[in-house]
Amino acid sequence: MRGFSKISLIVVFISIICYIPSVDADQTITKYDTDYGVDQEYRVHVQTMIHDKNGQLISVAETPTAKRLQTYLPNGDHVPQWIDIIFDRTLMENYQTVIIDGKKYEKAQYQIGFVNKQPEMHVSDSYMNLCATIGSDREHTCIMSFVTTVPMMILQEGDAIIEQWTILKIIS
Repeated sequence: MRGFSKISLIVVFISIICYIPSVDADQTITKYDTDYGVDQEYRVHVQTMIHDKNGQLISVAETPTAKRLQTYLPNGDHVPQWIDIIFDRTLMENYQTVIIDGKKYEKAQYQIGFVNKQPEMHVSDSYMNLCATIGSDREHTCIMSFVTTVPMMILQEGDAIIEQWTILKIIS
């Protein structure tokens, strides 16, 4: 009888272990509205610099690629030419060209900066909003145009983040 109880206990224990489902990590995938695939028209490079509240540089991260997003006005209208329009306006103010690997590009740079107000914040995705004043009522409109993933950074309250976006548009 004693042998039977040991075997029963082992069978029950194994059954319980086998019954417990395995746990997998959450595999959430963020889907951006991109239909451009590999964008040959624009090359985007992002440099993220973090300074502490005393102004000391504590981190520099670079991302050589970004995805171009489909662009929509706040009312939902699709404006596929938005990036071209804003890029051309930027070039009118400061025209620059560069040659990389024998290809000629027009170059525009945008700098975004903010001071972190939260006690601790994680940063991993970065978005570039291109803005312009449009319409008869001269409304200032910003549209999310590019996204990139930067290395995970944990920010403390008072840290300053500066992103330097360099956008190159091929011309030859």
